[in-house]
Amino acid sequence: QGEPGGGERAAEEGAGVTVEAALEALIVGNRDFAELERASRRFCPFEAIGMVRQEIRHAHFLSYCLDPLRPHGFGVEPLRAFLRALAASAPGGEAPLSVLEVHLADLSDVEVRREWRRIDLLVAIKSEKLVIAVELKVDAVEHSDQLNRYRGVVEASWPAEEHWRHAFVLLSPDGLEAEGDDRWTSIGFPLLLEGWDALVAQGLGGADARALFAAYLAMLRRHVVTDQRLEEIARQLWSQHREALQFLAERQPGLASGLSGLLYQQQDMLVSALSTATGLRIELERCTPRIINLAISDWDDWHGFKSAKGWTRNGRLMQLEVTSDRGGKATRIRMVLGPGDPVVRRAILSRLADAGIGKTIRDPSDQYTRLDSSKLATAFNADGDPDQMARTAIDDVVAYATRLLPQYVNALTPFNDGIEK
Repeated sequence: QGEPGGGERAAEEGAGVTVEAALEALIVGNRDFAELERASRRFCPFEAIGMVRQEIRHAHFLSYCLDPLRPHGFGVEPLRAFLRALAASAPGGEAPLSVLEVHLADLSDVEVRREWRRIDLLVAIKSEKLVIAVELKVDAVEHSDQLNRYRGVVEASWPAEEHWRHAFVLLSPDGLEAEGDDRWTSIGFPLLLEGWDALVAQGLGGADARALFAAYLAMLRRHVVTDQRLEEIARQLWSQHREALQFLAERQPGLASGLSGLLYQQQDMLVSALSTATGLRIELERCTPRIINLAISDWDDWHGFKSAKGWTRNGRLMQLEVTSDRGGKATRIRMVLGPGDPVVRRAILSRLADAGIGKTIRDPSDQYTRLDSSKLATAFNADGDPDQMARTAIDDVVAYATRLLPQYVNALTPFNDGIEK
């Protein structure tokens, strides 16, 4: 009658052959996989010392580079590039210095402080009577009253009565907007990278400092900001080799991807459930294990709704976004208005305000405006059933979308009326 359990063992061996073939197709001779390997196998001193996720070490390095008095050889140029990013990101008319003023400013009399009164970075430009507080967020989100407290400390220590001007910056990978205090300007690392890349390309700074700075920028692209080319390769690999990648992902030591990572693996199910529940055509616009952007393609014909600049590949201006912090502990879903045509952005915000939808936005950013945000009810548990957590997280996202999207449709349809073209 054969060995007990022989049928089960044969089935397992047959499945094993299938998985082995899938892994072979993924790894051996696959050009996309080889490109990902090349991108990840460069020596990086910042990875070697374990600072990729450590905000304290990021802040130390950034404060060193921004300080003109440090012997890196870049002088004031990293700080000037930072100020240009601030001028580009601040809401209209609220930038402390215009781009032209930044270009002409005397930045030689600058003081850069680290962890002063628990503020990550503080830059005081005495010649301009300007003090800038910078809160850096690589992984965690800000505490509920954290930014309010920091702003109060700065305003009390450099009083407006003595002609000091104040700027408050929240620096994050994706231009995260401040919760509860819209006087903080959001700057995303990609905007800074543009200016800092130019310093390396121009050959500024000492040779050692320039090499280290270039390595830091490359590390940010690999681990902190989104590299669209690599994201597209990853999407193709998941599309063509899902079984092999799922097999590897389920066996990754110390896996802690969080809910957005589980939704990333179940992205087709997520899109199908949303489209069915809302009756709208919903598509993936960008999908990574930490950030999932969902576009409503029914809105593509509305005037200006594909005018986004430098955000996602199809130019959709308003999207649903599901994101976890890099520890996977906190996951939120929100409606986001991206950077684009300012006339269209103002019209959208006006229509939503008239309808009483979304949070009150006093001075919206020209870059990213978080219109609504909610924490997913499902909690991530590293020891839990990943499939069950993914299903309940999808239910959370569907509940949010079915509550919110009809309100946006009613407020914004028809959208062409009354918008300057």
